[in-house]
Amino acid sequence: MKIDEHFFQEWSPGMAWVLGLLFTDGCMHVKVNRKSRKIEPGTSEDPELLIARSEIQRRIEAREKQRALASEKRNWKPTLVVQISQKEREILDKIKTLMECDGKVHYFPRKTYGDIVSGEKYTLQITNRMVYQSLQFRGLEPNKSLSLAFPRVPVEYMGHFLRGCWDGDGSFYRESRSQRMCASFVSSSLSFIDGLERTLEAAGLPERKLYRDTRPKHPSYKLRYSSRDCVDLFFLLYADAAPHVFLERKHAVIAAFVEDEVSSLWYGLARIRKSPTLWRVFERKSYGIWQTRFFQSKRAAKAWIAQLVSHVSPY
Repeated sequence: MKIDEHFFQEWSPGMAWVLGLLFTDGCMHVKVNRKSRKIEPGTSEDPELLIARSEIQRRIEAREKQRALASEKRNWKPTLVVQISQKEREILDKIKTLMECDGKVHYFPRKTYGDIVSGEKYTLQITNRMVYQSLQFRGLEPNKSLSLAFPRVPVEYMGHFLRGCWDGDGSFYRESRSQRMCASFVSSSLSFIDGLERTLEAAGLPERKLYRDTRPKHPSYKLRYSSRDCVDLFFLLYADAAPHVFLERKHAVIAAFVEDEVSSLWYGLARIRKSPTLWRVFERKSYGIWQTRFFQSKRAAKAWIAQLVSHVSPY
């Protein structure tokens, strides 16, 4: 398989995004392959064996089968596999481009196994020892679902990593009772979701309680934000994102909501002044520039915010 073996050894926006995807939707396992080796049963020219009874012949064949099986076991070689599955092929194609991978994306249709329904999905398998070991160094391990810990990520790449987690296990929906818009992260690992909540809180989002779902065999934990907190989350996730490092469908859904929320001139100004997250996004530009834009006219302010939300630089 052709692939950039050093992809996970140095931090970059694309690497942090793919790492976030693997921490939420990826898995690692060791597959044992047996070399194909045909072993012919032994023969003997001993006339006494040729005329022996059928029971003696059966024992000879059984002994040869045992020898063949033992020889195959000695030639077993493990294959280290990194696998990611998604309902949408877009993410897997972007991962292949970023990692310069020529692996094949496999499609699995919807199937029913008794009471279990498996939805359609796309799967990409990476069989490269260096990539596997690099991910182990970053904190990924086989059977990670219940014991995964939140990794150490440089501050400048944390937004890209969080966006990978969002594209992997994040969702944006309207609450049935209150009709409020909500954004949530889900994980089976309490350690990981707790670290995620602390990281988002440090970035300026409000503290949130973790919800535990005990309905499945293994409990899962949910972290949820609602209404205007989703605006802060949007800017945190997509502030410095290029189109090739996010799932376009999720971006479009939450961007439409954010545009409605911040289209008001005075609400947009108040949010920028009060929110540490938004202030960090805009602090690179001088105060006078964006203040002039807001006070110039309501139409100019709305157009500026619309450009920002649609991921086009307003400058």
